[in-house]
Amino acid sequence: MAKPLSYQPLPNYGVNGLNTQNNPSTLNPDWLTTAENIVLRESGRISFRKGLKQKVVPTGTAIGSITEHNDQGTNKIFASHGTSIYTIDFTSPNAAFPTGDDDTKHTVANSSGDWQFVNFNNRLHCFHTGVVPQRYDGSLGSGVKWIAHATDPASISTLFDPSCGMGYYGKLWCGGVTEAPDVVFYSVLLDGDDWTGSGSGYIDLKTVWGTDEIVAIAPFFGKLVIFGKNNIVVYDDPRSGGTLALNEVIKGIGCVSRDSVQAIADDLVFLSETGLRSLARTTEKDKLPMQDLSRAIKDTLIRNISQSTNVKSVYVENEGVYIMSFVDKNINYVFDFKHRTPLNTPRITTWTFDLDREPASMAYTELYSGLLVGQKDGSIAGYEGYHDID
Repeated sequence: MAKPLSYQPLPNYGVNGLNTQNNPSTLNPDWLTTAENIVLRESGRISFRKGLKQKVVPTGTAIGSITEHNDQGTNKIFASHGTSIYTIDFTSPNAAFPTGDDDTKHTVANSSGDWQFVNFNNRLHCFHTGVVPQRYDGSLGSGVKWIAHATDPASISTLFDPSCGMGYYGKLWCGGVTEAPDVVFYSVLLDGDDWTGSGSGYIDLKTVWGTDEIVAIAPFFGKLVIFGKNNIVVYDDPRSGGTLALNEVIKGIGCVSRDSVQAIADDLVFLSETGLRSLARTTEKDKLPMQDLSRAIKDTLIRNISQSTNVKSVYVENEGVYIMSFVDKNINYVFDFKHRTPLNTPRITTWTFDLDREPASMAYTELYSGLLVGQKDGSIAGYEGYHDID
């Protein structure tokens, strides 16, 4: 006698996220061949991503950089588009970007909005290719809140224009100077504006990695990590400045985008020419083995990199995801670090947006308890709600 049909759940369907690397006809059902605008919940269930809710009226020019800074106990959001950096006023959505040149709008000639913001010693330091570093003193300032860095390293004869920086180990560090692209400079202890006084100095990498140029600088387990385009250098004892000791040179793998570097728990993630990689320290060896986090989409990601390296990223701590946006392509990869796939990689999904609402910059903030997105249409949005809305 025939039995009635019964419901058969598929608890593992798509649980490992996107895989474009393998032949779709041979993939197990726990992989997805497309994973657009979804997230994978703790249970493995597929769900829609949250929406981007616009908080200000768009400017029409992409928000090239965005950050949060604590100004003497008050958290403020700074964002840049065009040649200006703004203190954003979210209470006035129609006038969030001030029109006059004052303490809330800082205009810098020859800048494009593509800043790296560094919080160090109660100040906000700003680095941009081809531009003298800028500094926001805020409530610490005496009258003027915004100033350009006053002193240059003695070895620089033209323009001190570092493209990247880091505030850690009691000093401000920077690199990517046009005149000296393979030199890292560090400031006096607790003074990010003094590059000539006692305790300041520089690291010349010409004899360390040969010919390369600095892309990014980051701290990692008490070490200093310097990313070049084609190499990575690791130094010990950065706190003592003058007694820095070379730990390791990783040749043949570098970083293609300054803003792809993010610290995630006990790892450091960055985008190389061959995909998203990490520096993962082991307890057995005092070295930094390379890990490929994008094995499931490797060829696709390499094609994206060959087309554009204008990449922004953020680690959203309360969601446990690393978001990487190819700004010029409206391609956004989301790496879910809460769970690992059988390849020992994060689960991957993709997000796309309409009406130029894709991310042009991102920041994880305490003020809004999560992700803020500077969009290509010039708006700033929160990652909230259930669909993309004005």
